[in-house]
Amino acid sequence: MDYVAQLLECLREEDAVIVEFTALLEDESTALSGRQSFEALQAITDRKNEFAARLGGLSHRRDTLQEELGLPAGHEGTEAAVASHPELAEPWQILLAHSAKAAAINERNGSLIDMHLRYTEEALETLRNVGAGAAGNLYTSQGRSGAAGALRKAYVAR
Repeated sequence: MDYVAQLLECLREEDAVIVEFTALLEDESTALSGRQSFEALQAITDRKNEFAARLGGLSHRRDTLQEELGLPAGHEGTEAAVASHPELAEPWQILLAHSAKAAAINERNGSLIDMHLRYTEEALETLRNVGAGAAGNLYTSQGRSGAAGALRKAYVAR
């Protein structure tokens, strides 16, 4: 059995999945930057989990093929395979580049999620304060202060 050819195919398949995954991450960026519904973001999260499972399976397959070639698993083993089989070099470098792009987008999306979380926590704290009688620090969108108006639409005065 030609394990090098199988490893080459595995690298190409991993790359194709990473490219699809990157497109999904870009969709997630758009959803996080806009006013997408929770359901849209949940659907993206579900698809991300599917991609994670596919990528995990491909990574396991690559590790198995590397072991058949007498190489260690993981990145180290792939680097060793590339050193011994130059035909793997270009697909491996492309996969690494696409993986780096996906990681950068995922990092940015994590920052957007953190920002949304902080905003939500601040909004909840404001609402808790209204309920606790701290409405003196709030005013309505019409510029009126007071608990009755603040319960309709509250903004923190700073």
